[in-house]
Amino acid sequence: MKILLAILALGLTTALSAQQYAMARVMESQTKKLSFIQMTYEDGKAESIPLEDWSLMGGANNISETMHRNQIIITRMLGTMKGKGYTMVSATASSTDSYLSSVFVFEKKE
Repeated sequence: MKILLAILALGLTTALSAQQYAMARVMESQTKKLSFIQMTYEDGKAESIPLEDWSLMGGANNISETMHRNQIIITRMLGTMKGKGYTMVSATASSTDSYLSSVFVFEKKE
C-alpha cells in the first residue's frame, strides 16, 4: 500500500510540475528582409519580430550601429520571456560572412 501511495504521489508531483517550452531563432543577415526573431511556443503559437539587416558595404561603424539596435530588440525579447515566466535553458550561435544565427530555448514550469 505504501508503494502504491508513493507512486501516486510521484505521479501527482510530476503532473503538477508540467513544463512548457518556447524557442527563439534570431537571424541577422546582409540579405534584405532576412533579419528577424522567430518565436515559437509549444502550443503552436508563433510571432515574428523584425530586425535590421546589416551590410559589409556600409563599413564597420554602420555594422556596429545596426548590431547595437538589434541587440536592444533581442534583449527586450529576453526580458519579455522572463516576464512571461520562462527561463533560458539553452543558447547556441553560428555565423558566416553573411549571417549570424542564434537559437534560444526557454522553459516554463507550471
